[in-house]
Formats: sequence, structure tokens, C-alpha cells
Amino acid sequence: MMSKNIRTVTAPPDPARRMVLVRQDGVTCWTERIPPGSSGVPHRYPSITLVLAGAPVEIIDEQDRVCGGTRLLTGHVLGRDALPLPCRFANLGDRNLVLVVIELPIGTTTFDAPRSHRMNSPGDHRRL
Repeated sequence: MMSKNIRTVTAPPDPARRMVLVRQDGVTCWTERIPPGSSGVPHRYPSITLVLAGAPVEIIDEQDRVCGGTRLLTGHVLGRDALPLPCRFANLGDRNLVLVVIELPIGTTTFDAPRSHRMNSPGDHRRL
């Protein structure tokens, strides 16, 4: 299955393929482009990941062991707890894997947000 292909994924993560869009209040949002045969940067904190261009991947832990494999489909969203941490993706496809990642460090909640970023009552979202 996919684990046979990991031997071809030898290129180290390239920081130039990760572009930080926002870094504010402990939350970091970036785009990540992972070419075929390469692996991405490690995800060290819980995150929400939007797949802009999907590909088959292997999930690699911090000791470079394969934790699993899947196909990330374009348009899918991976929730905070969907992945082991830390981990990175190895692109087994023939096209770039493109992601938008919103990293939420452990302990980050709406209660930790500055007062200007909080909703005052449950109905506040209707006024946005």
C-alpha cells in the first residue's frame, strides 16, 4: 500500500514552501505547498487544516516513522484532534499538495483571547 512509497519521499521539508499569513494572539495561519516526493514542515500544535489541493499522503511522526496513510481530498477540513502531534505529511501524489493551516497552541481558547476578540453573549454572532 502507501508505506512502500515512503522510500521515494526523501526530500527534507523546505521552509520556503511555508508562507505565514497571520501570527496573532498565539494563533498562526500559514499556507504550505508540498511537492510530489517531498514532506512538509512538522505540525507541532493542534490545528485546523483546509486542503486546497489534495494528494495521497503518509503521516510521519517526529522519529520519521509512518503513522498512517490517507488521501487528503481537495476541500476537506481536518479538525484539531485528527492528527498525532508532532507530525508532517509526505506527498505520495504526482501534484503539489496545498494546505492552509491554522495552528492553535495548546491552551488557546476563546477565553484566552483579548477582550476585543470575544463575544459577550451567545447571540453576538448574529450581529457580525
